[in-house]
Amino acid sequence: MLMEMHAVLYDYTINEELPRGLFGRYEVQVDPGADAAGPEKWEGWQILPLTTAEVDAYVRIEREVAELTGVRKVLINMLLGRSGAGSGTSRIVTTSFSDFFHFNRVEGMYLGAGLTLSDRLPLTDITLRGGYGFADRTWKYSLELERILSKAPELVGGFGLDRSLVWREGLDFYTPSRITSLGLFYHIDPVAYYLQQGWSFWLRFRPIGIVNLAYLYQDREHSSVTRNTDFSIFNSSRTYRENAPIIGGRMRSGTFSAEIDTRKFIQAGRMDILIEGENSIRIRGDLEISDASAWKSDFSFLRMMVMADIHLNTVGSGYLETILRGGISSGELPPQLMFDLYGGAGGAYQRGAFMSLEAGEFAGDTMGLIWMEHNFRSWPLRLLGLRPRGQFDVDLLLHGAVGWCSIKDFNSGLRGYGANATRDTHWEVGVGVSRLMTFLRLDYTWRMTHGLLPGGKDAILSISASAAF
Repeated sequence: MLMEMHAVLYDYTINEELPRGLFGRYEVQVDPGADAAGPEKWEGWQILPLTTAEVDAYVRIEREVAELTGVRKVLINMLLGRSGAGSGTSRIVTTSFSDFFHFNRVEGMYLGAGLTLSDRLPLTDITLRGGYGFADRTWKYSLELERILSKAPELVGGFGLDRSLVWREGLDFYTPSRITSLGLFYHIDPVAYYLQQGWSFWLRFRPIGIVNLAYLYQDREHSSVTRNTDFSIFNSSRTYRENAPIIGGRMRSGTFSAEIDTRKFIQAGRMDILIEGENSIRIRGDLEISDASAWKSDFSFLRMMVMADIHLNTVGSGYLETILRGGISSGELPPQLMFDLYGGAGGAYQRGAFMSLEAGEFAGDTMGLIWMEHNFRSWPLRLLGLRPRGQFDVDLLLHGAVGWCSIKDFNSGLRGYGANATRDTHWEVGVGVSRLMTFLRLDYTWRMTHGLLPGGKDAILSISASAAF
């Protein structure tokens, strides 16, 4: 078989000096002025003319988009992460759908809105969010102003005001959309909430593409909140667990963060799309300090968290994923900043969680975790001479985790705020099958450490969607 390729090169220079950081985390990066270019500009660059069918298709798509009105247009713009307002490089973009609607046991149904105004001020984004929780009858809001101080190397500064409901477990693990789905469909709310109100400022510095440094200072008032609803679409006879109280007060703290991230992305508008299938490592460390005497804070503590997320290609098209997490603290750590061993809420698979633990089962002021999963794809079946096709071409998985958390000072009072340390190191192993009928995942997990809590599961069979929430 003989193949021959012809290419047309045009508009190029040799030995041009490239800007620092060009080859960083983005494999493909869209020029900011791409959306502002008119048809005549694209036609001038076109090498091969469009076919009649392609021209007709683009005309039809543009006509249908132009005819969108009302709710349909707003919903599509929200899902695509944009709004139709703005011209040139100045535009208005809607924030995530959860800023418009979400649900939890404290706020109940929340309705609001969120918009980002880009480049109304030079190199500046302004983000506004606001809404109302119908169960707690409380308004929430936030204002964020972020400005690019330097493009190469990248330096960004920001300032924010907010009154918001947050949770100890953080957005990196439990997103508002996942909490909403667990509450409405499973009658489970897995996190520990509290209210924060105040201001903050931050700096982010990226000296090279894979290194990101940051500093966050916050001055906020923390206060406890309570469960205000038991609503759920299904399992309506059940009740949500009570929300554990916190130690309220004025939190003034500074957080230093450092991250090395070798993952590659495609920049699509305001979204970064991860390029899957490449070996990568992401290491992040956070050090938070609060001092009552120097900063007039109501809290004095030091809290350090380290996380590593490793993706390694193995046999055939298989791959191994490893997550390492560790946290230590000193001083009087408030309960709203404790470390958790994440459990698989609702019996549904979640990356980095213990399937055989309940949500919120263990927390403390010191924690360690190793979580691993190997996806063999379908090559074990092919070794047996089987050739699965279509919906039968499943992925075979083996996963396991080990972790512990403790309370250094049993007289610290943390146990009264929902902390429960592991008596022993907790182990679990499991097997799974994903891509069943394209989108389902089935797991069976064994709890290797027994007697941690009365009624703890020795084994659990779970079925969930293969895609993350």
